[in-house]
This record gives sequence, structure tokens and C-alpha cells, in this order.
Amino acid sequence: MNGWFEFAKIIFYVGLGLFAILAVVVTIGGAKDIRALFAALDKQHKDHAGE
Repeated sequence: MNGWFEFAKIIFYVGLGLFAILAVVVTIGGAKDIRALFAALDKQHKDHAGE
């Protein structure tokens, strides 16, 4: 029975580690997307302000 507990514990920590890595990757990617969104909005605002 102890073997199954150790197996489950390893799977849990591996899953927790993968979740942490994915959370960081998604946060960085989302920040880049938001930065690009605001840059596009700023460019669009400047283009229409000159009309």
C-alpha cells in the first residue's frame, strides 16, 4: 500500500510543477499580447487623430 501512496505523491508533485510552469508561460504570453494590443490601439488612435 505504501508504494501506491508514493506513486500518487510523485504524480501529484509532477502535476503541481507542470501547472506552475504553465501558469508562468501563460502569464508571460498574456502580458506580451496585452502589450501588443495597447500598441495597436495607440497606433490606431494616432492614425485617426491626424485626420
